[in-house]
Amino acid sequence: HEKGAFTGAVKTQPGKVETAEGGTLFLDEIGEISLALQAKLLRFLADRTFFRVGGARPRSVDVRIVAATNRDLAQAMKAGQFREDLYYRLAVVTIPLPPLRERREDIPALARHLLERVRARVKKSVREIAPAAMRALVEYTWPGNVRELENVIERAVILADGAAVELAHIPAEVRTGSAPQAGDPPVNLEEMEKWCVRRALERTGGKKGEAAQMLGISWPTLNKKLRDYGLEVGNVRQDGASDLEGVSP
Repeated sequence: HEKGAFTGAVKTQPGKVETAEGGTLFLDEIGEISLALQAKLLRFLADRTFFRVGGARPRSVDVRIVAATNRDLAQAMKAGQFREDLYYRLAVVTIPLPPLRERREDIPALARHLLERVRARVKKSVREIAPAAMRALVEYTWPGNVRELENVIERAVILADGAAVELAHIPAEVRTGSAPQAGDPPVNLEEMEKWCVRRALERTGGKKGEAAQMLGISWPTLNKKLRDYGLEVGNVRQDGASDLEGVSP
């Protein structure tokens, strides 16, 4: 937008299209945008020009457009939810990406990559995935695709005590290839969550903000869980871990 275009516009602010000049503009989940926004995007794609909000003259950019979606756009067009002319503007080169269950050979490399990313974020020394755990990952059908794989890897890294993700750290539904079955060891979700909160606080030396970030929850939510589970952050020991009262080992 231009300076003064609306209340609070105290300075000119370039948008995503403008800042992508000379590079790539990635439009994720393109199938979810409204018909009104589709019309605006179509006009931009026609000549690569746009107006800033509050601007009086067109601006031109040279950008490569990459779009992604998990929706069936052919069905969306039939249902009147996606413009046919916009689809053909975007579909110059299409790269269909099969679901993870149809490219199991990619799972080990993806799992190792996600492990490196997660362990750096949560500051743990887990460096590998044990063969039995990797076999379970490869054999699972992954209805949630890579996002589900990332969640499973993050959970496993948080639970792992040693240098490797073991089969026991993998959720039961992934180990069995389906939802938990009769005869599976019972899982007390409250105890599991309580344990994860405790471990996060130990890993961060009792720093609640860092522990909340590690667990993917807000600071007030962490405080509530500490109260609910009767956990108290004690003095930080010399080894960096924190003494937590009211929790069994």
